[in-house]
Amino acid sequence: MVRIHSRTVAILARAALVALFVAAQMFAPAAVAAPYLGPDDEPVRLNTNVTVTDDNIRLGDLFSGHPVHEEKIVASAPAPGQRVALDTDWLINLARTYGIDWHPTDSYDRAIVYRSGRTVTQGDILAAFKAELVTKGMPANTGLAPGATLPTLTVPMEANPPFTVREAFFDPATKAFSAVAEFVGSQGRPQFLQVRGTGFTTVTVPVLKGDVTRPQVISPDMIVSAEIPESALKHDIIVDAQNLVGKSPVVFVRAGQPIHDADIARLNLVDVPVLRNDMNREDTIAGNNVTWLTVDANTLPPDAVTTVGYLIGKSPRHIVAGGTPIRRGDVIAARQETMAVASRDLLLGEAFRAGDVDWVPVGEDSIGAGVIVSEADITGRITTRPIRAGQPIRAIDVTRATVIPKDKLVTMIYATPIMTLTVRGKALEDGAAKQTIRVANINSNKMVLAEVVDAETVRVTSQQSAMR
Repeated sequence: MVRIHSRTVAILARAALVALFVAAQMFAPAAVAAPYLGPDDEPVRLNTNVTVTDDNIRLGDLFSGHPVHEEKIVASAPAPGQRVALDTDWLINLARTYGIDWHPTDSYDRAIVYRSGRTVTQGDILAAFKAELVTKGMPANTGLAPGATLPTLTVPMEANPPFTVREAFFDPATKAFSAVAEFVGSQGRPQFLQVRGTGFTTVTVPVLKGDVTRPQVISPDMIVSAEIPESALKHDIIVDAQNLVGKSPVVFVRAGQPIHDADIARLNLVDVPVLRNDMNREDTIAGNNVTWLTVDANTLPPDAVTTVGYLIGKSPRHIVAGGTPIRRGDVIAARQETMAVASRDLLLGEAFRAGDVDWVPVGEDSIGAGVIVSEADITGRITTRPIRAGQPIRAIDVTRATVIPKDKLVTMIYATPIMTLTVRGKALEDGAAKQTIRVANINSNKMVLAEVVDAETVRVTSQQSAMR
């Protein structure tokens, strides 16, 4: 058994008490002040969305109402351009530590702290490098191509300039360059970005500041200059800004991109009739409802109305907005016509019977070419092809029913006020009622033209030797 001297026990006991005291001091919160409510005893509120501009988060950033110790630094800010979330438990401990009378409404209360920053792109870095290298003798019409894609940097908003160029070097013989960008990093510590690459000869061309579509007209204030590699200059790329002014894109033109001759064109302005005000269905368009609008002809649909006469007396099919070009399909004739529509499916060669046709009222300018509009053109006809129910019936879809088929023997009649002659003949072609067909005299084999009277008889309409 190990024996411990009583003096040693006393020393160990005192050491344990000291350790407990130190631990208590390390983990105990700072002296808690009396709860602070804010001006006029208003409760202190949590700022759930906070933006800071330096490396630190302060007590006054998180709680409104001017709490005591508002300049007290309580945490490090995130990197520029980044956010950090402070959860409920952390905020409760912070409020307790500094005597702030704040309690969360639920367990999801938190503060999002954003550190504002300034974005530095590859273009910004290369532009600064070029400006420094030109002062050291590099030709101004030289572009810089880095050996690798440069990162996009986010530096503190207060950094001015956002970075500094150091150790810039250009070799005229090989066109190689190198430079270092020094910028402020996390917690104010300097960071460095070293870049190496090659230079290339450039040419200056006009480009647009923003994206442009037709029918926008390009004006001088929409144009800036940009450098492109000399090797990329094609014969159709516009190099004179004056060739852009007053023209409009034919296609979508992106900002900052070289513009080709075929990308733009001068506007072809024309005047088209438009309504002075919105008009509804069943309104009738009169002359005083129409005015003129100047537009680019390239933007008009192919069926746009270009004459006032086409509009007068017509009605809109739907609401037609005033001041906009009108398409032919937007209006309908005020005068109605009826057209023949099959009421049921009809087979090839089928004769029309009562109820086979519906007569549908439509605007006269909406009737398709050749559509039948008269009952006389249907009566006694048969179909020349199948017709589906609901389909408009055209003149080429019907024909007269055959009364006398080809090669049938018929009686040929020739009548005058003083005599009537008859002779037997043979039909040389099919014939419908009242249709004129060719018929041969079977005795003389001579041909005559005759009108079909019925299934057995034809009438010769003029004196012809074929009757003999």
